[in-house]
Amino acid sequence: MNHLSPGCARTALTALPLEIVCAASILVAIGRLDAAALLATQVQTRASAPDDAAVKARASAVLAAVELARGDSSNAAITAAAALVPDLESTDRESWRDASLLYLTSLQASGQTDAAARETQVLKSWLLARPDELSGFYAAFVDAEQARAEGGSESALRSYALAWDAAGRLGIPDVLVTCAVPYVDLLIGSGRLEDASAIAGRIAPWDERDLRVAVAEAHLYKAMGQTAAWQKATERTIRLAGQRLAPTGASRPAPKQDRVPGA
Repeated sequence: MNHLSPGCARTALTALPLEIVCAASILVAIGRLDAAALLATQVQTRASAPDDAAVKARASAVLAAVELARGDSSNAAITAAAALVPDLESTDRESWRDASLLYLTSLQASGQTDAAARETQVLKSWLLARPDELSGFYAAFVDAEQARAEGGSESALRSYALAWDAAGRLGIPDVLVTCAVPYVDLLIGSGRLEDASAIAGRIAPWDERDLRVAVAEAHLYKAMGQTAAWQKATERTIRLAGQRLAPTGASRPAPKQDRVPGA
């Protein structure tokens, strides 16, 4: 689900540090945060040559992802900003974009909405100046995320709908999940449970291995009052979380007739 950028496959003088930081990224994705942080810190100390600046930046992004997964969004924003160095932008476009998205998410999660608004425009300009198959999706997605952070649910829903359409055309699992999870949550908050259920159904095939999907399903089942399904989804979330925070809501939903998302 969490794919590796082309840099992970490169062979160069920095191959060993690069392999280590790729392994650290995988560890974050499966919730092994302590191990990921240890490997990323090793890269920070071992990759000392000037040519290793991009690899060290990727290690900073891993450390920021660890901090965000632990709920420390303020420090995650600081660490993610340190990853946005020119060497990364010039050598690994995908990692630069992902670090920028991580920076934005950290700013929004820590309540730094004004700074996030500025960075949203910076990233949108960067994406649209370098068009590829993903640029349109991410441009709409960052608009949606920022509108949501600012409390504009209607404008956020419009942007999520645009991003979701783009994600559907791409058909890339990680892109679908990235868009669907916050979209489902906002639809739930807006009382649009049928729409949320339909979108959750599109990503349901990955609920046994992607924490984000499991959390979205737990939220949906709770909102729909499906106690048994909610309990099962919550157990799945706990199993997948590892060392990550995975809020699913502690209160029991009011019982209603069970229903499968997307049905």
